Amino acid sequence: MLAEKKDNVNVVFIHGRPSGHPIHMDYAKLLNADFHFEDYYLRWLDNEQASKIRRYLSWLINAFFFPNKNKYNVFFCECLRVPPLIMKRVGLMKSNQKLVALMADESLYFLDKRKYSWLTRTLIKSFLNSSDAIFCIGDLQYDLAIKYTKVESHKNIFKIYNGISADFQTKLNTINRISDDTIRLLVIANLSASWRAWYKGVDIAIAAFLKVASIKNNVELSIIGEVNDDVKKELLKDVPQQFLSKIHFMGSVNNLEAILNLFDLCIHVSRGDAFPTSTLESMSAGIPVVLSKDTGTKSVVELIDSKLVVEVDIDQTYHAIMYYMNLSDSDKLILRIKIKNIVKEYNSNVTNRRFKELFYSKVKDLIS
Repeated sequence: MLAEKKDNVNVVFIHGRPSGHPIHMDYAKLLNADFHFEDYYLRWLDNEQASKIRRYLSWLINAFFFPNKNKYNVFFCECLRVPPLIMKRVGLMKSNQKLVALMADESLYFLDKRKYSWLTRTLIKSFLNSSDAIFCIGDLQYDLAIKYTKVESHKNIFKIYNGISADFQTKLNTINRISDDTIRLLVIANLSASWRAWYKGVDIAIAAFLKVASIKNNVELSIIGEVNDDVKKELLKDVPQQFLSKIHFMGSVNNLEAILNLFDLCIHVSRGDAFPTSTLESMSAGIPVVLSKDTGTKSVVELIDSKLVVEVDIDQTYHAIMYYMNLSDSDKLILRIKIKNIVKEYNSNVTNRRFKELFYSKVKDLIS
């Protein structure tokens, strides 16, 4: 089905496999967008054995034979998508057709830290500078997009924020810590691959936890999310035997709200996480978050307590954990109440409305 017209803007949302990120898909639905895989022809994205030749051919075929290309004003891309970049660079897009990027993953941070090959870095920078507009989720993405684009394009780079379901946030807001003698630390991260453990800073969280556990007997660390056995083994390889029983891999959890009342503090010392909703969920439950300056939601945590925002560093993370643990019970309660109040505006009702209004007001000007 072709996109329904909205203010004379027809949008196609181009994403990866198995699908786009749920929040990004929701943004596209707000625009009545059609959905389109980057590798619509000659599929390769979910095939780890796919050769470079297959990938390059797929890019070219999907660029030159993009279905219903003339029906769209806006090619809205979830982060780097090469076929629309090729279309833009070789003149396959008309003057009233615009390339719009949604930057919301690790790619800009990995670009900045030179974690990619020369080709990937070149493609990302070309994509950014070929985009007619860029919507960045959070301050971290925005600052990096500004860094890698030409000054004249900065006026078309916009900052937006993620939110969580308003109904879910209401449920989380009713959670209160069930008091006991154990201090329970929490990490929420999908660890399906080793690079994700590095990206999410789980190595930093575990190392900082071990420093705390060496002087505090009543502390435990739980890690929620999918975990690969090899990744788990790598993360635990240097953990002394006496601390292994204090680290719990809980796997994927369907009803997060049912167990958040067990935890005192969330650790998210990531390397480039754009605007992680897991930190918003924790804060909505009144759980303070220690997170890195390289995490997009630092802008939220800084409003709560700047001492909880650290460098990607084991010692700084350790000191932030100890700072919270040494607060009085009354100060911890005040902090939890403050957190719940500040994070209220980061719900999908608010953030979706703001995104939709910004998108149509800015993009309509570009195509008119």
